[in-house]
Parts: sequence; structure tokens; C-alpha cells
Amino acid sequence: MPSSWLKPKLIAFEQFAIDVVYGRRDDLPAVVFAGFLQALSYLFKGVVKLRWLLYRKRVLHDQPLGCLVVVVGNLTVGGTGKTPVVEKFARALRDRGRRVAILSRGYKSKAPPL
Repeated sequence: MPSSWLKPKLIAFEQFAIDVVYGRRDDLPAVVFAGFLQALSYLFKGVVKLRWLLYRKRVLHDQPLGCLVVVVGNLTVGGTGKTPVVEKFARALRDRGRRVAILSRGYKSKAPPL
């Protein structure tokens, strides 16, 4: 957990970043930060395209799991009803004789203490 002096700074930076992304700021720091984010997006796009090319050229290979996998999710986060859909779908599959496991990355989970 961030210390008490850091938390307000993180909240202020988060609001700044949101304002930059939505175009609500146009001062010099906002323009510089927007340029930085744009550069990062180009870098990310290049990495994704390279990865896709490596799979297409068979340099990288997928690893079959040996079982059926259903992925539920998208870029929309929170409040879209994915968890209840997954639970209902898993129960329906289980009731039809399938063995079901639900894997989740968790939500605001905290690492256990050492």
C-alpha cells in the first residue's frame, strides 16, 4: 500500500492521465505526456505485429492444452456481467457431464504475506 504522502500524488497523476487521454488538457505537460503515450502505442503495435508475424511464419508455436478452453472477457472491465455468465455456463457444462474449472486473474487481490 502506498504511503500516505504518495497516495494523493498517485490520485492526482491518475486524474491528469485521464484528462490527457480524453483531451481535456492541452498544456505543455499534457502534450508531452500524450506524445509519450502515442510513442508507447506505436511500440506496442510493433511488438504485436512482430509476434503475429512470428506465429504466422511458424517461428513461434501454440501449445495445445489437450482440453476445451472457453475464454470470457473483453476490454470492457467491471460491471458487464461476465462473472455471472461464466458461473451459469460452467454449471450448464457440469450438468451435461463435463469437468469444469474456472480460472480467474482475480479482482484487486492482494499477495499473501511472506
